[in-house]
Amino acid sequence: MSSLRPPGRSTTRRVWVAISVAALIAAMAPGRLAVAQTTQSVTNFTLINADTDLPVAGFNPIPSGATINLTLLPTSNLNIRANTTPSTVGSVRFGLDAAANFSTDNAVPYALAGGSGGNYAPWTPTLGSHTVTGTPFTRTNARGTAGKASSVTFLVTSTDSQPPVGAVVINNGAAVTSSTTTTLTLSATDNSGTVSQMRFSDTGVTFAAAESYATTKTWTLSAGDGVRTVYVQYSDAAGNWSPSVSDTIILDTVAPALTAVQATGVTTTSATIRWTTDEPSTSQVDYGTTTAFGNATVNDTVLTTSHVRACPEFR
Repeated sequence: MSSLRPPGRSTTRRVWVAISVAALIAAMAPGRLAVAQTTQSVTNFTLINADTDLPVAGFNPIPSGATINLTLLPTSNLNIRANTTPSTVGSVRFGLDAAANFSTDNAVPYALAGGSGGNYAPWTPTLGSHTVTGTPFTRTNARGTAGKASSVTFLVTSTDSQPPVGAVVINNGAAVTSSTTTTLTLSATDNSGTVSQMRFSDTGVTFAAAESYATTKTWTLSAGDGVRTVYVQYSDAAGNWSPSVSDTIILDTVAPALTAVQATGVTTTSATIRWTTDEPSTSQVDYGTTTAFGNATVNDTVLTTSHVRACPEFR
């Protein structure tokens, strides 16, 4: 039998190999094969201050059933980060309330309202109860294999009862305009730090639909010459609307009619021109020794119906 042994091989070595192969075959029998798997999951969520890109104290992670009082936070510019295991996955799909596919983020940090390079985009939740769900995926854009999802429900409240304080200026403060199209300069501040909406009216009673706050707006005055007033109200994230603020301007689309035009103190080199108008207007005279004029008095911007301008140095 010894002649059948391969050179350099021992019986003990051959038996060990045989046992190892047998054990492997047994382990691979149906029902006994163990395959190691790494399961992706969303473990919890963190409330983020989008101004500083840091977690909000007391909400890292967000406790289930938490109350988030916007008035007590340092800002209403927020975001929600999904914390995953492992820390990097293919993507995270977010659901918000009834919107199962509210957003998908493909890069760390995974944020409900998105962002770029760790800079979180600002988002302010509406008042009331909300549920956020996060589901990890092995590939980008919520593709591949879905991992273990997680959800958190919280209540957003506000004890803020103080509305914004604001102002409006028409056409940079001009007293008169000949066009119904005007430019409004808008400004407002709020104790919460966020002015979210504004609405407009030409009566102060009925306002147009609310729109996002901006610092300028094109506004069309109501037709008809005369004093026109634009009213504005501002709202914060808590829904507090300010009292109306306003500015006025005179809409004048018809040139004034001149009467009683006369020249007095006429000499070979100067004269004084007097006239009246049917409405308050500025005073200026173009004059000269021909119809080409060539000279003009300084424009007196004081509005009046009785006008006097000296025209010196005829040439």
